[in-house]
Amino acid sequence: MRRAARLSEMRRRAFSPPLLLLATVAAYAAVRLADPQQRWAAIPVGGDRVEHAVVAYLLVMFSFVGLPRLPLWAPAAGLIAFGVLIEAAQALPGVVGSPQPGDVVANAVGALAATLPAWLARRRYEAA
Repeated sequence: MRRAARLSEMRRRAFSPPLLLLATVAAYAAVRLADPQQRWAAIPVGGDRVEHAVVAYLLVMFSFVGLPRLPLWAPAAGLIAFGVLIEAAQALPGVVGSPQPGDVVANAVGALAATLPAWLARRRYEAA
């Protein structure tokens, strides 16, 4: 079996839509149970950052399913670059919002948290 076909099969198994849906529902339920009133200000490190990290994680995971031929690093790199552009745009005059470098860091943490296990699984799969 060709290497690309084996990687595609591995991604299909590891990142199947039902599994990602279950992970999304579990993440949402965990957040709602932890803070039913959505009082993110109570989180010392900043609730907005938690939201950024969770959304980045889910977007990268869904991109593995929807775009299986992309290299593993591409969705994370694209999402991080998009986050940088959004924060830069918020620094422009007349734009609502203010740039938050912490949002970029949270996006990067979420994107890399999704990419690292996929990369490790690919290495383990290729070694076998």
